[in-house]
This record gives sequence, C-alpha cells and structure tokens, in this order.
Amino acid sequence: MIILINQNQAARYISICIAHCGTLAALPILVAWVTNNVGGHTKRAVAVSFVSAVGQIGGVLVPQIYGEIDKPTYRQGYVIASILLGCTLIVTCILRFCLAKENHRRDHLSNEDYDREVAGRTCDRHPDVRYMI
Repeated sequence: MIILINQNQAARYISICIAHCGTLAALPILVAWVTNNVGGHTKRAVAVSFVSAVGQIGGVLVPQIYGEIDKPTYRQGYVIASILLGCTLIVTCILRFCLAKENHRRDHLSNEDYDREVAGRTCDRHPDVRYMI
C-alpha cells in the first residue's frame, strides 16, 4: 500500500523489494503444501504442474495490467495485484478451514463409517490420511 500512497521513489523501491521477498517465500510453501496434501504419484505431479502453470500466467498478465497508460504510478497494476493477493489470502484461509474440518471428521469416524469409507478408497481419499495444515 506504500506504493499507492507514497510518491517517493526510494520508499516505493524498498516497499517493492519487501513485497517481492514475501511473494517469493510463499512459492516453496505452496508447492510443499500441495505435495503433502495430494496422494498418488500421478495426481501429485499433475497438481504441482497445475500450481506451476497458474504461477506462470503472471508473466502474461503483468504486462497487460501494468500498461504504458498508467506510467509512472501504475496505480491500476498495484490495485489489481493487491486485490489478487487478498483473494489468495482468503482462498488459503478457506482451504485451511476445509482441510481442518475434514481431518476432524476423519478423526471421529465410527467403526462402521470407517469400514465403509475404507472400501475402494486409496491415496488421499483413504480415511487414515490426514491433511497437512
């Protein structure tokens, strides 16, 4: 938000560096979260590839949202990036809540429910699997 408010070039540059460090640190955490919560080699490979592909879309979108028309403040680009970061935070919180709820449900299965769920379930669908949160 410093980028949107402040017109001092040094403050803007420092805030971009700090924001960049935070977004780069999230990538290994996201990949680890996906690989730990998706079972099966093929399913895991597809999930990691999907996460990587979605991340690479930024290379196509960034030149479109940081256009020449917004020079030198690039207000539209920063607002869109902030909104997308906020959406990412919300989706992450929702996913964490859903995974915790599923772990809780699996922890409290009765013997009959457990036997019914075990039949034909493999990988991350098996009731013994707990999601990492």
